[in-house]
Amino acid sequence: RLASEGARFERFFVNPVCSPTRASLLTGRYALRTGVYGVTRRQEIMRSDEITIAEMLRGAGYATGCFGKWHNGSQWPHHPNAQGFDEFYGLALGHWCNYFDTQAERNGEPADAPGYIADALAGAAIDFISASRSAPFFCYVAFNTPHMPLQAPEDLFQKYRARGFDERDACIMAMCENIDSNVGRMLEAL
Repeated sequence: RLASEGARFERFFVNPVCSPTRASLLTGRYALRTGVYGVTRRQEIMRSDEITIAEMLRGAGYATGCFGKWHNGSQWPHHPNAQGFDEFYGLALGHWCNYFDTQAERNGEPADAPGYIADALAGAAIDFISASRSAPFFCYVAFNTPHMPLQAPEDLFQKYRARGFDERDACIMAMCENIDSNVGRMLEAL
């Protein structure tokens, strides 16, 4: 549905890890040109002078929101709020150890993420969409799942275990189905 009703990116080649890929998507440039070439030891931090799509759209009068995993710099001037996003709710850092009833961040301050993390991220994005309806807006959602640690809602996990999948594959499939459900929730809000 996303492909048939939206835009398709057919000539974007991902990097072997997430942070460089995200930097490329946000800037439209090769990751190495943004300064991002890894996921740890400051290799994940995008240069603050890079122009993101959020900065361009905010300059054109759009409300901008980022929900989910950022992992391109957690401190100013690399933080999402410094890179064009009016609203940020999610994980500025990359590696999270708990996906249930955990802590996220909202605009630089600690914030609760009740329930399963992907559900909380989608809920925040839906709130942003609802609050921004009267003017142009850009809502960027980058789920942090599927990813290690392998943690998924129990009902979805058991659904795939009952189909005979081992624990690892069942959890990954459950995480993907959860994302599909949350994308559906966001599309319904739109």
